[in-house]
Amino acid sequence: MLAFLSPAAARERAPLPELQGAADAVALAAAEGASTYAPLELRYAGEQLDQARQAQAQGDLRQARLLLEQSKVNSDLAVAKSRLGRTREAVQVQEAANARLRGNGAAAERP
Repeated sequence: MLAFLSPAAARERAPLPELQGAADAVALAAAEGASTYAPLELRYAGEQLDQARQAQAQGDLRQARLLLEQSKVNSDLAVAKSRLGRTREAVQVQEAANARLRGNGAAAERP
């Protein structure tokens, strides 16, 4: 009788394919600088990933999948905000360099 139940039990304990994708997305967000540019989204993504693991361990695969999807969305948002933040910083640096060049050029033109 236990052999009959074993495949079903194994399916419930097998890792969801979405789990690795969500974990990779959280790692990417962290690598992109989300702790600086999107700390809330990064924290939410990590918490949802942890909750999904707990839901899976309890056999609630529907809830686990929902939490994994939410974690992925928050990770993607954190990556986007991080890239935007770095781009804005680069623009500010370039604007400052351009202003210095304009200032130097104007001083050189004066007799």
